[in-house]
Amino acid sequence: MENVLVSISVLAGAVTVCEVLRRIAKELLWPWRGRSKGNLSRSPHSEPPNLEVVVELFSTLQLCICTHELRLLGSSGLLGLIPALTLTYLATLIHVSTFGSATCNPVSCLEHYLCGQSNGQIAAAKVLAQLAAASVARQLMELVWALDMSDLHWYHHQRQYKCTSTLNTTAENGLVTEFTCAFTLRAALFRFHLLKQRHKIHVVAALITFLVFAGAMTAVLLFERESVDGADARSATEEAKEKRS
Repeated sequence: MENVLVSISVLAGAVTVCEVLRRIAKELLWPWRGRSKGNLSRSPHSEPPNLEVVVELFSTLQLCICTHELRLLGSSGLLGLIPALTLTYLATLIHVSTFGSATCNPVSCLEHYLCGQSNGQIAAAKVLAQLAAASVARQLMELVWALDMSDLHWYHHQRQYKCTSTLNTTAENGLVTEFTCAFTLRAALFRFHLLKQRHKIHVVAALITFLVFAGAMTAVLLFERESVDGADARSATEEAKEKRS
């Protein structure tokens, strides 16, 4: 239980710090002064370009830090199925609620550019910000894990932060599963894009949670089928060798 609480504390700390950084950036780069008194609301589509890039940077940093910690916690087997899916839902809900205009996805930046919703310089700057945030997040998490705040962090530190997969599937199966889940998510988001934001965030969180479960189950079933086929093939080969001898 201590390991789980420490991981949740790391997640909460990452979200809090990144949210504070986003708010500071908005106050510095998009101040209230100079606005009409009758319009005190900020629209994501009217954000200054430099603010969009900064928000993209901090949001991607938040996403990558939380993903690293969730992956470590998930691979440990300390959480059951229901708690793991619940944590996935809550984490996704928090991300979607706090990201604002950020997409945290280079493909989405390319899509906005091709659809004329963003110019090339802004799209390229956002992608560079995402790559920089991903690299920084990895370095920061290694520093956090090196503190050995829990047995899980200590064990991961001793193994030199080696990344392993609990699915034990092949790269081909993982690629097919990932593509299927990504396509399903994109199609569903296009279908529900007219929903109000307060309803949409729950739909997105629930859909991602379902895809995490379905993707994991699909990968496991494919791996088990390949394992059975491989075992049958090895058994048949051994029998053939015995008959020849």
